[in-house]
Amino acid sequence: MISLNYIVDIHCHIDQYGGKEIKGILDKKNYIIMGAAINYKSSKKLLELKKIYPELKVALGIHPEYPENFSDYEAVEKLIRDNHSKISAIGEIGLPYFSMQNIPELEKDILITKANCLLEKFIALGKRYNLPLILHAVFDAAPIALDLLEKHGIRKALFHWFEGDNKTLQRILENGYLISVSPDVMYNQKYSEFVDSIPMECICLESDGPWEYGGRKGMPEMVEEVAEYLGSRRGVSKDKIYEISYENFKTLTIF
Repeated sequence: MISLNYIVDIHCHIDQYGGKEIKGILDKKNYIIMGAAINYKSSKKLLELKKIYPELKVALGIHPEYPENFSDYEAVEKLIRDNHSKISAIGEIGLPYFSMQNIPELEKDILITKANCLLEKFIALGKRYNLPLILHAVFDAAPIALDLLEKHGIRKALFHWFEGDNKTLQRILENGYLISVSPDVMYNQKYSEFVDSIPMECICLESDGPWEYGGRKGMPEMVEEVAEYLGSRRGVSKDKIYEISYENFKTLTIF
């Protein structure tokens, strides 16, 4: 039986750590880790890790900020089809934003067309197997992603490390989707102020490790610091944040 105080890191690139780090992370008995893929290679490694650590939750997909991996789709789709009963979500998927900032307009148009097509394929796959979606869709990319989610009637989705305008935030909330908060909330004042506007009832915790924060390597245990930080800003205990995060995790996935 999992305690209500179980600590959930709902978005972590666990496959990118070294072997000893992975063992140390996954040997912790009071954690739930959701490993998110970025391409075919990491999707395959996550499935291999799940054989060793059955409690590991895995999401298979292609990260939208790395268009060189878009050609992995057919291989990743096959992994999802062959293992849909073993995985907890489809992710990390979404639309590019950061990778589009310094490229010519024509290249942007080509990239967004390819990315939209890829995302729609993954959305349809998630709907087919009743799997929730873990999304990378921030700022101007988020409304486009929402259009596609609404078009396909998707009910379960998590916007990881979401930043954007209040109108898009409200749209996410109206659809009943979740938002995970990264350790950047402790380092980025603008992000921290945005997170203040997210209702506590839809918040999850994530490390997005091994992404670095303030020169620190992102690790799952950093979600404990995030919980304490959020609790201090909202006048509740970190245990209450753990509880909310875990309850939201349960609504997102049954695995």
